[in-house]
Amino acid sequence: MKILIVDDEVPIRKYISQMILNCSGDYEIIGSVGSGKKALEIMEHRKPDLVLADITMPKMNGLELLEKIKEFYPDTDVFMLTCHNDFEFARAAIKLQADNYILKDEISPVFLDNLLRAAEEKREKSRKKSMHQFESSAFFIQLMKEDTLLFDSYDLEKHKIFLKDKEFFAAALTDSRENREHIVAFKSSLLENQEIFPYYDTNLVMIANLTKSSRGQMQEELYETISKLRDIIDGPVGVSMVYYRINMLKQAVLEALNSYSRLYYRKRMPEKGRVTADKKMEMQDFAGGAYRLISEKKYRRLFRHLDEMVSFAAGNNVDIYLLKKSLHDILADYGMKSGMTPDLEGIHRSMDVEQLLQCLGNMHSLESEKGAEYSEAVSAAVLYMESNFEKNISLSDVAKQIHLNAEYFSRRFKKETGYKFSEFLQKIRMEEARRLLLTTVLSVTEIAGRTGFNNDSYFSATFKKYFGENPNETRKKRDIM
Repeated sequence: MKILIVDDEVPIRKYISQMILNCSGDYEIIGSVGSGKKALEIMEHRKPDLVLADITMPKMNGLELLEKIKEFYPDTDVFMLTCHNDFEFARAAIKLQADNYILKDEISPVFLDNLLRAAEEKREKSRKKSMHQFESSAFFIQLMKEDTLLFDSYDLEKHKIFLKDKEFFAAALTDSRENREHIVAFKSSLLENQEIFPYYDTNLVMIANLTKSSRGQMQEELYETISKLRDIIDGPVGVSMVYYRINMLKQAVLEALNSYSRLYYRKRMPEKGRVTADKKMEMQDFAGGAYRLISEKKYRRLFRHLDEMVSFAAGNNVDIYLLKKSLHDILADYGMKSGMTPDLEGIHRSMDVEQLLQCLGNMHSLESEKGAEYSEAVSAAVLYMESNFEKNISLSDVAKQIHLNAEYFSRRFKKETGYKFSEFLQKIRMEEARRLLLTTVLSVTEIAGRTGFNNDSYFSATFKKYFGENPNETRKKRDIM
């Protein structure tokens, strides 16, 4: 348990600190300060489980500090310390939700040891009680999957879900140890029957009834409550509308997850509906293309392909669970085949699409550093060609791009790669065309355009000459592979 001591008297702070260090429990003093202001500065960077705060301090007194802590760090326990056996102080502290009120002259090693052990046991019981709903995750996931699953409040109660058939909403956030602790401890007078569930490996979902019935006031208070929740949660918090019938639970949860996805992808405008089956198929196509690139050891192209996959997911509001799981499985395969150690944890920890792309970018950089097959100049040329092959680029264009004389570049390129410039460019285009034929539903005309060909017939003839079969014959293999 992490403890912060706040008292303007140095001897008192030292005395309490020494007693805590001598206690039998596993306690860590993260700070010992003389003012409420300094205490709040520490709490911005390290959140204590317990604050021991003197009531009578100059400038910001203990009651003012208590009020701030309960507003911004509601899951932190606060024990108020005073030399005054004064009921008014105690009543004020209790009104501001102090967790205990202690006279300094009562403090002794035994007293403090018992006090801290009781506080730790209380927090542990509270965590276990609040986390009981995680045992119901299987039923919750089933509820989200099934289109025809009928249920009522009795069915929910059987599975330890105590949501009532009245006003409620759902919220979705990123699953992490810190977020679990914060959302479990989050309390608001507006909420009751709070339930928290893991949604696959990526999200947590909170559902809760609302205590207010006046719709205008309730919406305003709900907005304030969600704002406070977002202040303590890492990453986006997606929220549903307020619903009034329990049979709309699935709709509320899916709406919250959809809202979370939009925030994760940095989308401003809401979108209606869920991801279609076609879009899920296209995600599978992206994954299939990635596995082929891995089998062909085209690792640098793999990461550009994954960037395209993320862009597609963002453009179509694909479930974060589906995107992260796909990336995890692909990169795990890449790690086994390449000998590299991909940052799989970074994929799961990402709080928005920018962090996700940065994580992929870092892995791409490591792969590029490892796999420097050519000189810096030729590597830059290959990278430019792989990024612009759909355009009408020439040897002169690429030579100019890397600041080399065209003739010198042509000789050097052939020497290092074993291909003439035109042959290498055609190789890139043909391999990409074959990948698109096998992994997407794009038409031959669309694929020709995407690989730098303006004429379908010329594209088909070039493809057949390169692979020994025409594009339609290659496409037929799609359902076999």
